Amino acid sequence: MIKLNRDSKTKELKATTGLKTQSWRLYKSGQNKPFTISRSGFSDFLDCQRCFYLNKVKGLKDIDTIPFSLNNTVDELVKKEFDHCREREIPHEVMKEYKLNAIPFMHKDLEKWRASRTAGIKYEHSELNLILRGGVDDLWVINKSNPPELIIVDYKAQSKNKEVEKEDYLNDIYHQGYKLQLEFYRYLFVKNGFKVYPKGYFLVYNALKSRESLGKEMKFERVLIEYEYERSVEKIEEMVRDMKKVLDSKKIPKLNPYCQNCAYTNAGSKFIKSK
Repeated sequence: MIKLNRDSKTKELKATTGLKTQSWRLYKSGQNKPFTISRSGFSDFLDCQRCFYLNKVKGLKDIDTIPFSLNNTVDELVKKEFDHCREREIPHEVMKEYKLNAIPFMHKDLEKWRASRTAGIKYEHSELNLILRGGVDDLWVINKSNPPELIIVDYKAQSKNKEVEKEDYLNDIYHQGYKLQLEFYRYLFVKNGFKVYPKGYFLVYNALKSRESLGKEMKFERVLIEYEYERSVEKIEEMVRDMKKVLDSKKIPKLNPYCQNCAYTNAGSKFIKSK
């Protein structure tokens, strides 16, 4: 799909170079100021080191994606539900349904931790000169635990033909990044001194396709998927250190034969050069 760059206010096309123009967005080996890597940036590194390097070091811009408005709406409404319980310090119905002895976690920085684009939960890795951050959907806490034992929760909206089952959901090839997402969040909270429950959760809202018609309402099934962390905090630390080595490298990493972006840019550059 071809993506045109537009200004949301003027509706006019804006000229673009395809490169980042703000110097603070570019990593320079040996720089004094800590460089920020988001959870999505960390995921990009694990998916394709070449594309990650071209973006963070060389400044090749990402192609903007269309916002997932329906998913974002589900997130906002679910947060309102849990905030209602948070203010009253009572468990949500889904906690009772799955016999989870927890309540929504109240903290003065919760809204900041949720702001994935502007803040998030941050950890400054002084040794690597990196700031690692990510925006969580929600935090629950084991009821009356002292110190608080946090449960990291990620909301997911989808639409499948069949009901959600734990094993299928966690083994889905497209959901492997979801698991890493929770593990990275756990890493950040542990590094900030919090005690984290050994299991994270996906709260999945599945829009049912089995109905005869849509009508005026979309019906969802609500499923809580328990995930026992596969990677340790130490393993995530090791991966972060590998990422720093790539950032400091003077060579562009090799083309990833499984990356569609690599294939696209490589094929396009060869075609243009041939002309």
